[in-house]
Amino acid sequence: MTIASNPFAEEIAPQLEADFLKLNPEQRKVVAHDDGPLLVIAGPGSGKTHCLTLRAMNLLLLGKAVPSELVLCTYTEKAAYEMQDRVSEIAKRVGYNEDISQMRIGTIHGICSRIIMENLHRIPNFDQQRPFIGNNYEILDRLPQCLFIFEHLDMICETSIAFFTNRWGTKWNIVKQLQTYFDKITEELISIEELRSQQDAFLYHLANAYRVYQALLVKYNRVDFAHLQKIAYGLLKRPKFAEYITTGISYVLVDEYQDTNYIQEQILFMLSSKTNNICVVGDEDQSLYRFRGATVQNIRRFLQISHAHKDDVIYLKTNYRSHSTIIDTYNRWMSTMHWRQFRSEKQIQPQPEKNYPEYPAVLSIVGKDVGDEADQFAEFVALLKEQGKITDFNQVVLLLYSVKEYKSHPYVEALEKKGIPVFCSRSGTYFSQEEVSLMVGCLGRILNYSEGLLGEIVGNYRMNDYLNNAYSRLGHMRGTCIMLDTTLHEFELEIAQLTEGQKIHKQIVDYFYHLLAIEPFVTFLNDDKNKSKRQNLVVFSEFLQTFQSYYRYNEISFENCGKLTSDFFNKFLSLLYEDGINQYENPEQPFPDGHVPVITIHQAKGLEFPVVVVGSLDRGIPGSEAIDKQLQRFYRRSKPDSGPSILPEPDQDIPIFDFLRLYYVAFSRAMHLLILTGNLHKRPSPIFDKILRGLPQWRDVQSHLSSMPRFPANKWMVPKPRYSFTGHIRMYETCPRQYQFYREYKFAPSRPEETFFGLLVHQTIEKIHHIILDGNLATLTETRLRELFDQTHYFLSQRNMHAIDVNEKEKAFDQMINYFINNLSEMQYITKAEEQVSVVKNDYVLTGVVDLVLERNGGLEILDLKTSRRPEPDYLEICERQLCLYAHALEQRDGKVPERLLLYWTQEPHKEDALMVFPYHAERVEEVVAGFDDIVDCIKAKQFSVVVVPEAHVCKKCDVRNLCIREGLIERC
Repeated sequence: MTIASNPFAEEIAPQLEADFLKLNPEQRKVVAHDDGPLLVIAGPGSGKTHCLTLRAMNLLLLGKAVPSELVLCTYTEKAAYEMQDRVSEIAKRVGYNEDISQMRIGTIHGICSRIIMENLHRIPNFDQQRPFIGNNYEILDRLPQCLFIFEHLDMICETSIAFFTNRWGTKWNIVKQLQTYFDKITEELISIEELRSQQDAFLYHLANAYRVYQALLVKYNRVDFAHLQKIAYGLLKRPKFAEYITTGISYVLVDEYQDTNYIQEQILFMLSSKTNNICVVGDEDQSLYRFRGATVQNIRRFLQISHAHKDDVIYLKTNYRSHSTIIDTYNRWMSTMHWRQFRSEKQIQPQPEKNYPEYPAVLSIVGKDVGDEADQFAEFVALLKEQGKITDFNQVVLLLYSVKEYKSHPYVEALEKKGIPVFCSRSGTYFSQEEVSLMVGCLGRILNYSEGLLGEIVGNYRMNDYLNNAYSRLGHMRGTCIMLDTTLHEFELEIAQLTEGQKIHKQIVDYFYHLLAIEPFVTFLNDDKNKSKRQNLVVFSEFLQTFQSYYRYNEISFENCGKLTSDFFNKFLSLLYEDGINQYENPEQPFPDGHVPVITIHQAKGLEFPVVVVGSLDRGIPGSEAIDKQLQRFYRRSKPDSGPSILPEPDQDIPIFDFLRLYYVAFSRAMHLLILTGNLHKRPSPIFDKILRGLPQWRDVQSHLSSMPRFPANKWMVPKPRYSFTGHIRMYETCPRQYQFYREYKFAPSRPEETFFGLLVHQTIEKIHHIILDGNLATLTETRLRELFDQTHYFLSQRNMHAIDVNEKEKAFDQMINYFINNLSEMQYITKAEEQVSVVKNDYVLTGVVDLVLERNGGLEILDLKTSRRPEPDYLEICERQLCLYAHALEQRDGKVPERLLLYWTQEPHKEDALMVFPYHAERVEEVVAGFDDIVDCIKAKQFSVVVVPEAHVCKKCDVRNLCIREGLIERC
């Protein structure tokens, strides 16, 4: 069926007329597009994000949708928050009062996770006992996924380990290769049986390994990013689930569409299947992520898949970012190749009628060798600062294909010789940092790790040298930090003196946090001028959390000490070291003030800088990816309903196409000045000749540089901070120092705060509520309730938590059953469960989750479950404030005032004791919300001093209590 094309009906809400008049004709078409599919090919600097947010707002203002009916898909979480903030600001300006937070804005992975979470109770059992995914599933990003494969490698490879060793070498290299192939198989929906049936030994072994890997993910309730998408795709493919998921979705808007892969394309079209109102924005010329599975084929075949007309394509070709000379340079760059039908032909245009300043906006730096090239680059940056063309060094960025130390070091060294600080977080030098090396040395001494004592180091024999250097560095520190040496000796003896049957109720992370309270680590923590040391220790805490999640050493004993030490050093740290871990990056301050960023071209995507210097011009055109050659014949690309299939890019052209796209992105990041840098020793690749020929060298035009205007400072959009009641407000009230470490600095806590018992009761009750909302109350027999309870218990047990014994488990079951029976007559009034709410303030957003929303005789009620006994009155005041926040959020969103605020204490056997009712008082709600403003003001002012010492039980569980002991705030506990 072909859907008739909908001509652009330039219908703009009156409230947006002022914005609309500032747009160019193509941008207006994007904003005013009515229903049906729309493809926007958006060149660099063309205002695509602004158009997308205005289009979303226009749909809301015209009444074509309410916020919950819009799905906006972005490439990163940061971009999702930015998008929500942009729409909120427009809504505030034009007087739109609906709750913008109800828009489903997120990455494709975030949207898939939400689909799964909202449908967990509907997923059928795959083995008559439990579903293939359950509550508390753990999402594996790249490092945990590799660790998971590594720890189960013998099972995954079974009899194939010799085959893979001959093909790929070390175990860790096998792991990384398998991870890449597993993701590709999942995202391309490749049939494992088809792979196994081939007369190809590699495909046969690969298929067998993948099948075992999938089974292990199910067994341990874990899911990688690729399977997260595949599970959501599987739900959408089943009509019953698809009806639940797509009901209420009117429009799907997608940014950075050129970076989507096949399964993402399918998910996005299924989400928009009820209306076919799908708008995608992208640019094939800026597609950089083929190595992650992305394909420009999605843009090229959009018209066929969506049944759109050629008039449903809009080209945004006016660049509002760059100097006209820069625009001409990257237009010429793309014209070095005859693209045939494999590119949307377009010429990016400068702003019409704009008078661009006359100065050489594109220059070259040519050195005798890489050292001279780097020195000239540093000299040039210093000159720009001396002449006042830049006010901060972070207005100049150096873009390289790779910033690993062997590539970036000459430039970093040259800048530092000039006294210019550098930000180069992805050089893979994390382990060489002083604070990291010292911490590794400390833990090695505590655990009595010695070279060669504990077996083979996995895949990396350099780790011994590294540890020897760490011990040497630690030895030099002992003379100046006496307390450190004394403490290490104490901990060393504590473990060394263990005898058979003895154990210490500590984990490695406990020693880490104790060391943070001792010099030199205290200085590292408090050095606000050089935050990188503290931030790298934050990363170390995250690694320790990952180690604990996978190896689960909940205590240290005589029996497990040797294996723990081996696992930590010979496996975990060795693998991290070999992988070349990067330093910390702060998403709230991506490029620190006063530093020249040295970053990869991929890092720079979507960003802009006043001055861009592009190196790595000597890099040749790489070969094709082997993985596509081996697997592409098994890809499940769906065929369009009509017309010929869009031909894929020829294999032989893909490397050159991607090479041109990579440097197109690099060149188009520049706003006012673009510098291409190279040297005569490693000459630039011949492909750059067309744009380098005749380009003035910077020293030859120094006199012209003085005529350049002063470049404006960078404007990084930072999303509004999000604060929850329990995770932020209450933590700050309890202890500002805890807040400082866990929320401000983002140290990973040593142990999860939630209790197994409470989560077991709460999550089972959540499932009950969702089943009731589906209209299936009659199915909740005692047998079914037991099944739900046992499933919840199983999936919780797969997490790194202290499990409960059989007696405690039965107590939890009785508590859940008691709640169900006591409230059976109330279940008919449930309208929403686990409802996400938010309050958007001027400079922050308060968030929360309401356990239950009930509607009785037209009156609204909200209920919060507490899996404990009814507490003392002082704690009730805290609970009441939480309910006031939820009431305020719902009133803002729905315009209805809750009549009653309810608390239910599930450990109370009698309903009259379990249920507490607070009447709604507008004055009290206003007072509570105003109090939150005061707390956020304190947080933003970084007032983290401990004025009132928390109760002893709080300090006893706190990871950073040793700092307070050291300062005399509390006694040793």
